[in-house]
Amino acid sequence: MSSTYSTNLALELITAGEQAGNWGSTTNTNLGTLIEQAISGYTTQLCTGGTDALTMNSGASATARNMSIELTGTGGGTLVVPGTSPNANKKLYIIYNNTTTTPSAVTVKVSGQTGVSVPAGKKMFLVCNGTDVVAAVDYFASLSAGSLSLTTPLSVASGGTGSSTLASATASIGAIPAADLPTVGDFLVGVNTSLAVTGASGAAGTATITFAAQTYAPFLLGQAITVAGMNPAGYNATANVTGTTTSSVSYENATTAAFVSGGTVSATVGNIAAGASVVANATTSDIWRARYNVLSGGAVTFTDIADAPYVGAVSIVVSNAAHVITNNATLVVQGGANYTCVSGDILIFTATTTSTFRVSIFKADGAPVLPAGTAGNLLTSNGTTWTSTAPSAGGVTSVATGNGLSGGTITSTGTLTIAAPSLHSIGSYAVLYKSTNSRLFVNSTISGSNLFYISACGVNRTINSPFINTNPDGNVLNASASFTAGTGSQSITLTNVAGTWMALGSTDAAYYDGCNNNTTFLAALFVRQS
Repeated sequence: MSSTYSTNLALELITAGEQAGNWGSTTNTNLGTLIEQAISGYTTQLCTGGTDALTMNSGASATARNMSIELTGTGGGTLVVPGTSPNANKKLYIIYNNTTTTPSAVTVKVSGQTGVSVPAGKKMFLVCNGTDVVAAVDYFASLSAGSLSLTTPLSVASGGTGSSTLASATASIGAIPAADLPTVGDFLVGVNTSLAVTGASGAAGTATITFAAQTYAPFLLGQAITVAGMNPAGYNATANVTGTTTSSVSYENATTAAFVSGGTVSATVGNIAAGASVVANATTSDIWRARYNVLSGGAVTFTDIADAPYVGAVSIVVSNAAHVITNNATLVVQGGANYTCVSGDILIFTATTTSTFRVSIFKADGAPVLPAGTAGNLLTSNGTTWTSTAPSAGGVTSVATGNGLSGGTITSTGTLTIAAPSLHSIGSYAVLYKSTNSRLFVNSTISGSNLFYISACGVNRTINSPFINTNPDGNVLNASASFTAGTGSQSITLTNVAGTWMALGSTDAAYYDGCNNNTTFLAALFVRQS
């Protein structure tokens, strides 16, 4: 009886009583060639780019029996292993696709089956299970790799991203796209998301759309959203959120038609730049695209600005010209009045709603902002705010007149006149002279600048210059005062001395007295006070 061959490796099986004296040769071929090929054999297989086949020779060396097979030549074709499904040769294969003429994937399979595609330049561990060629391993309890390259992206369920690009990967896992990530100086005002709409309704100018419930409300009150792809199309809009829950969002929209099919609702991360230049416009300046905005262009009168992205939004605006900020229901200006800017003024806009704003002012010169007030009013404070207030009644109501003052009584307006001073006549002055030898000279009548006196010799003399200096002996002449000059019967009494006299001054003068005596005189000038 002739030999048979094993099903998978085609080893020669000697029938009992056969090959007497040749067992050693057959056994050596089985063990030293065929089994060795199956366990550790390495060979090459030329590929044509079409359909090529591995051969399995019974009891003899064969390409298909080798454990490792390197594919050369042209890729892109099919390599068929021995056998016919479901009884093809069951065997392990390590396939290395090293096609170089036209490197491309090669599909290894059982004839008529699907098989496994081995990418160009890659090595795969495969097995023929009798029906087809499949991956020999699809699970590792643990894996440690210095470098790991995946042909097919690891799914999200398996801990991967399910994508080979950053953009699609972030979409797969719901991450923020790199372009929307904040940079230094930016701050977030919303949540990035795109959700499929499952329902919609509208009433009283507000539309509400629904989506699958989220862990947190995906949109912020006042945030800008885009609704697209809706049927009816009237629900499509870019608008600000007026209401939000974990499964719905409301926005200003007049559509009331019945929902047919959904689109999407999305909002981009509110990635606000650190600074921007904003063209001044009376009603539409968009000061919300940056946290620090410098106005440009000519002076305008502001009555409104672009809507804020959400309630409580704050924007810093720097004035560049004499813009007028109108105090109205939309812009509530500090001080309660219109304010005219100067270049360098800083304005802080705070959204009390998405369409109404409080405006705080920090003047360029550091001065406080005070109300304009009314002409003639007083600026008063209650300890918190300044107010322009009319002065209260009270104070001086009339001015009376009297001696030396005429034109009154004045109760509102008028003119007061002060009378010219009344001076006494020249004859009301007295000049006294006292010499070093105790003689007194008195003259009670003065004419012009001439001073007359009577000397002790009884001779009238004239001094053409008055003497006025410091206080002489005694300050006051009384009405009964009399003065004696000379000796003997000569007695001269000062006349016209009624009232009170005050000494204004005195001086010393050297003069010849007419009695052949050179002497020094003490002269004094007295003026009547009353």
